[in-house]
Amino acid sequence: MSGTQLLPSGGTVTATTTGSVGTSDVEGVREQDAAMSGTVSLTQPLLRGAFHGVAFEPLKLADRGVVYAARDFEQFRQRFSIQVIAQYYGLVSQKIALQNTERRVANQEFALRQARSLYRLELGPQADVLRAEQTFRSAQNDLLDARQGYELALDRFKIQLGLPLDVEFDVAAEIPPLDPLEVDVRGAVEAALHNRLDLLTVRDQLDDSRRALDVARNALLPDLDVDLSYSIFSDTDMSSFRNLAFDSDTVSLGVTLGLPLDRKAERNALRSAMIGLDRARRGLDLAEDNVILEVRDSLRRLRQLQAQIENDQANIEVIERRVRRAVLDNLAGVGSNRDIVEATDDLTAAQNGLLGRFVEHLTTRLQLLQQMGLLFVDKQGRIVE
Repeated sequence: MSGTQLLPSGGTVTATTTGSVGTSDVEGVREQDAAMSGTVSLTQPLLRGAFHGVAFEPLKLADRGVVYAARDFEQFRQRFSIQVIAQYYGLVSQKIALQNTERRVANQEFALRQARSLYRLELGPQADVLRAEQTFRSAQNDLLDARQGYELALDRFKIQLGLPLDVEFDVAAEIPPLDPLEVDVRGAVEAALHNRLDLLTVRDQLDDSRRALDVARNALLPDLDVDLSYSIFSDTDMSSFRNLAFDSDTVSLGVTLGLPLDRKAERNALRSAMIGLDRARRGLDLAEDNVILEVRDSLRRLRQLQAQIENDQANIEVIERRVRRAVLDNLAGVGSNRDIVEATDDLTAAQNGLLGRFVEHLTTRLQLLQQMGLLFVDKQGRIVE
């Protein structure tokens, strides 16, 4: 039986115990002999393989690997949560767009009936009837496409969540209101450089490369080891282990020197470690630049979307007034149904476009928080900012 313990100094302590039991039959008399010995030895490198950092480097790398895996998993949870939220509110957007298209079809149907009535009363040209019917048929096709697209997106969302396709559920009827993120570029960049998990991993990997270079340099040193051993023995004529008597022991001390005459593999490993360190430094610089670029771009995109949403909302108000004016002019006989048709189509397109910007703003906001390292996912999978 034996056991080995690695010391913080890089040395190893080994303890070994052996025992034996024998029986003999001398002139009809059965005799039993028992013996036991124990050895404790210490091997301590003084140059190559010495010191805590070199000896415990494999354990250090194993610990770091666990940390890296945990960070990667946490970032995956964040990205997956953002993906699910974006897909869900994309569904909400499609549902509202479907309702807008249904209203558009209803409006176009009313415009068609109106044009037919005016034509029968000889108050409107036949061209208005044909134009209104063409627009109504086109709106019906758009409605069919919107319904099909919504059902397909709903099934894909069920697959994303791992739900059976025959499960019935509904989505919200509105998108959350605009929630501006008040942060300047400098503060956002500083937060990202300090908090990003993937950036922390790249920095730790640079530290791993530095330690690997130290280990490679240590491997080129001569082998100089101190060996200390202590052994104890029992008498060999004892009849059982209970009667053992340890009355002899030995102590040995030795020094082993190995000259580095053939260290080609170690020299190649040293060159590889130096190249790896330079690569890690460049990788860190590139990772930091990419983080800064991502944050700046997301922040600019977020501000752009906020301005575009405000413009779209103002534009929708203008188009709504335009629709009301076109209807009144048509009733007064000073306008054609073309104005109603065009204004209604423009209103539906503007409303659907605004929905898309709201969803993109929501997704971009979450992505910016994730890029800054300020987005967290709890155990239930809910996002905590």
